[in-house]
Amino acid sequence: MMAGMSGYDAVIHALGTAGTGGFGIYGDSIASFSSYSQIVIAVFMMIFGINFNIFYLMVIGRFKNVLKSEELKIYLGIIVISTVLITANLMSNLSVTFGNALKHAYFQVSSIMTTTGFATVDFNLWPTFSKTILIILIYTILRVKMWNLDVLGWIPGEAGSKTKIILQEVIWGP
Repeated sequence: MMAGMSGYDAVIHALGTAGTGGFGIYGDSIASFSSYSQIVIAVFMMIFGINFNIFYLMVIGRFKNVLKSEELKIYLGIIVISTVLITANLMSNLSVTFGNALKHAYFQVSSIMTTTGFATVDFNLWPTFSKTILIILIYTILRVKMWNLDVLGWIPGEAGSKTKIILQEVIWGP
């Protein structure tokens, strides 16, 4: 099959990615698959973390509204900034090439931001700065309110398993 996965592996991991549930059938999660497979899974984890309303706006042709979405800008901004910081940190503290640092940083950030839980490396072996960024991302996913601001990372209307901001607003109020 394409990207070195059997048909069975591809279906299982596609469903785990689409539902952002992260179900895998191997002990090393995604690490044993090719870099291409890892990148494809990372991109789709990020895509499945986007609010379904954004996809609806694209389907009906309202691309200007998509580009104006603050929620999407913040979500993608967090992913980009976190990935860049972790990539730079991995390159400066470990003997990792730019390509591998970028791939692993992006994959782990996408996985944590969407609560998918797939992994390509043991990020516990990463430098403290990189682990701190991942912990902050995890913390923002677990917390509901922080300094009276809605948590960045929970997007209502997306496929992820995390609690939605809109639900927390109903429970805790504005």
